[in-house]
Amino acid sequence: MTVWDEALPGAPRAVLVHGAPGCGTDSFAAQQPLADLFRLEVVGRRSAGGGPGAERDDYAADAEAVGRLLHPGAHLVGHATGGAVAMLAAAEQPDAVRSLTLIEPAALDAARPSLGQLALAEWPKVVVNGVHGGPRPDRRADPDTAPPAVCGESVAETIGARHVRVDGTGHYPHREHPEAVNAVLRRLWQS
Repeated sequence: MTVWDEALPGAPRAVLVHGAPGCGTDSFAAQQPLADLFRLEVVGRRSAGGGPGAERDDYAADAEAVGRLLHPGAHLVGHATGGAVAMLAAAEQPDAVRSLTLIEPAALDAARPSLGQLALAEWPKVVVNGVHGGPRPDRRADPDTAPPAVCGESVAETIGARHVRVDGTGHYPHREHPEAVNAVLRRLWQS
C-alpha cells in the first residue's frame, strides 16, 4: 500500500484499488493532488490472476484484504478489475464504506454476487467511464463482449449509481482527463 496524505489529521480516507497485481500508484498518480484534503491509500490487486478470466476466489481474497483496509471508514474507488474487488469489498463491509466509485469496471461476472447488496446500500455511488465510440445496444446484455462504457452504464443502473462519461478518454479516464475525474471524486468525498 502507498499512502499519499498531505491533509490535516483526521481527514477523510479513500482506498483506491487498481486492477493489475502490484503497485497501483502509476494508475492513480493523477489523483495524488487530492491528498491535500484526503488521505489516499493506493493498493493493487494481490492475486496472480488479475484479468477477466481470473478465478472468483482471487477476487474474493483481494476483496477480503481491501475490506480490512476500509475500517473504521473510507471512500472506496476501484479501476478495471479493481472495480470488481471494490464491489465485493463494499458488499462485505458496507458499514465501513462512505462512498463507492467504479472507474471502467471490469470482471463483472466475479462481482455479480455483490450487485444486489450494492443496490441496497445508502451511501453515494458513481460509475465513471471513458467514451469508447458510443453505445452498442446489440452487445449490452453480454458483459463479456459489451464495451466498457455500456457495462458501466448497466452497473450504474443496477446499483443505483450516478453514471459519468468523460469525453476524450478511453479505459483510463482518471489518467487521461484527471481534472474531470478528480472533480467528481472531490465533490463526492466532500458531500
